[in-house]
Amino acid sequence: MTARKADTRTTLEKRLKALRSEIIRLQAQRVELQNSAIPKAEALQRLDDWIEYQQRQYQSQHAYQFSNRDQKGNSALIDHANAGGHIVSFGNVEKALIWLFPDIIRARLAAEIEAYYENKAGVPDDECADQLAAIDTELLQKETEEEKLIDSAEAEGIHFPRRRDADPRALVLACE
Repeated sequence: MTARKADTRTTLEKRLKALRSEIIRLQAQRVELQNSAIPKAEALQRLDDWIEYQQRQYQSQHAYQFSNRDQKGNSALIDHANAGGHIVSFGNVEKALIWLFPDIIRARLAAEIEAYYENKAGVPDDECADQLAAIDTELLQKETEEEKLIDSAEAEGIHFPRRRDADPRALVLACE
C-alpha cells in the first residue's frame, strides 16, 4: 500500500468512525424517545379511565349475577376455592376492590405516578412524533453519508465493512 493510499485510508477511517458514532448516538436517542414517558397529566387520566373501566366491568358482571334466576348470587368475590389448598381462584378481586375502594386505590397509584414523574417530564405524543421524524431524517442523512463514504473508499481500492443494520434507503440514496 502506498503512503498516499495509507493516508487516504486513515482519513476515511476517521470520517467513517465519526459518522458511525453519530449514527449510534441518533439510534440511542431514538430508542430513548420511543421509550419516554407520556406527560404526567395524561398518565393520571389513564389511571382514572382504568379505575372507571374496572368499576363498570365489575358492577355490570355482579348486577347480572344477583339479578339472574340461574346465578343465585353465588360467590360475589371469589370464583372458587379448593379446601385442600390446591387450586384457589380469586377471579375478580382486583375489580371488586377497585369498585369498593376506588378513592384509596386511586390515591395510592396516583402517589406512585407522582413519584415516577418526580425527576422527569413526559413528552406529548405530537412532540414525540415530531422529534422522531427529525431524528429519522438526520439518521437517514448520516447513513447516506456513510454509504457515500464507503463507495468513495471502494473507488480508491479501500474496503470498509458495511453495518448489518444499515438502512437500505441510504444505499439507494447514495447511488443517486
